Amino acid sequence: MIPAPVELVPLGLVADELGTSRAEIAYRHAADVVVDDIGLRCLPADVVKRLVADRDAAERWRVEDMRRRAEQEAENPPAAPRGLPASEVPEGLNPALFIMARDGAPDYSDGGFSVPRRSFGDWLDEEKAEQRARAKGLQ
Repeated sequence: MIPAPVELVPLGLVADELGTSRAEIAYRHAADVVVDDIGLRCLPADVVKRLVADRDAAERWRVEDMRRRAEQEAENPPAAPRGLPASEVPEGLNPALFIMARDGAPDYSDGGFSVPRRSFGDWLDEEKAEQRARAKGLQ
């Protein structure tokens, strides 16, 4: 015996198939949701077929996109980071320190403060000096 075609599909089955929640399906397709004769929220079969077909098409596109990107990367591999030949590093010197010295590492000789501290540092120092001078004058 051939089963009769299904006209309504319960939201729980649709949500399980699409990997989402019943609430999400009901929210996104509120206009299509109907309640069947036993009180289950359902979607018409044609809507479910369209949703499953859209999901399958998106998955095929994702797989094809990943394949295409892998091929592009194989044809044009990303440039390897520029290394430092061991022969360039002086004996006994940490390579990282040598690279920073060679490439001009930032100068933190002033205590390593950030730019705002440097910008306001002079003003703060002048303000403190004025306060000290006023305090000395009161003594």
